[in-house]
Amino acid sequence: MIAFLAALFIGKTSGKAFLSGFGAIFVLWMILALMKSLPNDNVLAGRAIQLFPLPHQWILLLLITALIGGLVGGMAALSGILTKKAFKK
Repeated sequence: MIAFLAALFIGKTSGKAFLSGFGAIFVLWMILALMKSLPNDNVLAGRAIQLFPLPHQWILLLLITALIGGLVGGMAALSGILTKKAFKK
């Protein structure tokens, strides 16, 4: 929602809006995941990684979740800039 609104009000181009939304949410999601995972010695991430056919590394799971969050943020920002362009005409 924040990426959408930011792109809607201050976005200039589609490419920059997507990259800004992707980067911001990717970094934010990674920091939040690390803050939740590191204090408990990655127990939950270690158990979750057993459900997927990935190498048993908890950091890979955190990167994948941050990537998914980044894509959602990028698409939200892209939707915001495209909404702005649609109503501008």
